[in-house]
Amino acid sequence: MKQGFATMDGQRVAVETAFKNPKHPFRVAIVCAMWLTVFDGESLFTLYIDKPMKAHNLMQAIARANRVYPGRDFGLIVDCNGMLKSLREALATSIPMSGSRQ
Repeated sequence: MKQGFATMDGQRVAVETAFKNPKHPFRVAIVCAMWLTVFDGESLFTLYIDKPMKAHNLMQAIARANRVYPGRDFGLIVDCNGMLKSLREALATSIPMSGSRQ
């Protein structure tokens, strides 16, 4: 994985930091695992999913593109794998959290 980007003054900016900065030109990332479920980049708008995913991993990945962000009302999920069946299964098996506040 790329270790970061060099700045004009010779410093390095981490890949994650650059991607989270909406003014940085780094706008496309191709990932295979961790960023799908733990990356929290508010400016992320479009997510292309081309690998089989199920249950909570699928729901976490979808949530990445649906974060609230100024000037954006929704995220876009592009399903390149036919995950609709897995999504329906994940939604059908979700368990309400006990003790949730109203």
